[in-house]
This record gives sequence, structure tokens and C-alpha cells, in this order.
Amino acid sequence: MRKMSKKEVLEREGVLLSSTFGTSMRPFLKEKDVAVIEKKEGRLSLYDIALYQSGEKLLLHRVVGVLEEGYLMRGDNTFSDETVKEEAVLGVMSERVRGGKSISSSDRRWKRHGKRNAESYPVRRFFFSLKQRLKRILAFFAWSI
Repeated sequence: MRKMSKKEVLEREGVLLSSTFGTSMRPFLKEKDVAVIEKKEGRLSLYDIALYQSGEKLLLHRVVGVLEEGYLMRGDNTFSDETVKEEAVLGVMSERVRGGKSISSSDRRWKRHGKRNAESYPVRRFFFSLKQRLKRILAFFAWSI
């Protein structure tokens, strides 16, 4: 019997439980958290966390912009945005479980974190760029000595 893909499980069952990996959504999602993802019904809202197809990968990132034909997505711990078409979005995260404790997407802490993260992006981006420039400058001087 063939194992169903995450996409197939979500389509068939309407809900998917999946452990998370990677760093793009830290600190909100950490390695081995469990994400409860529900099949997408209708349009997503600002700060929702969406499961979408990007090439061959399935990604779980936050909606930072609602566009006419899709969404602007960004990982909480990344500095680049991705435009995602409506049809590429498969589901929306409704709950996170970590260490036996869960938080629902209807919890105000969930929304507050998403909003704070999106609003602080320009400042975080500035300091990230500054740090990268300083590394290059220091590497240049270390190499030339």
C-alpha cells in the first residue's frame, strides 16, 4: 500500500497533523512542533500561517499581504517575501502543539505575534543588512592583514 503525501492527506481528510522542521518560522514554530493544518476554505487573512506549494516543496509561512490573485508570504525568521497564487495555497494552520501544550489560531497571542513580527520587519531587516555589511568589512580587513 502506497503512503499518502501530505497534500493527499489534507485533500482527503480535510486536516493534516505534521511535525515542523527548519528555521524559517522561528521562534513561533520550532523543530518538532506539531502543526494542525486545515484545508483552505475561502480567502486567507493577514497574519494567517498558510501551507502552500512552492516548486516541489510544501512551505508553512505567514501571510504578510493579501493580494488580488494571491498572497505575499514570509517566514517569521526570513528577510524575503514570496508572491503565492491563490491556487498554490493548500491549507491554513489552525493550531500549534509544543511540549504537550497547544495554542489555537483564534488565540489573541497568535494574532499579536504575527502582527508584531510583520510590523518589526523593517527594523529587523535593517539590522540584518547592517550585520551582513559589517561581516564583509571585517572579513576584508582580516584577509588583507
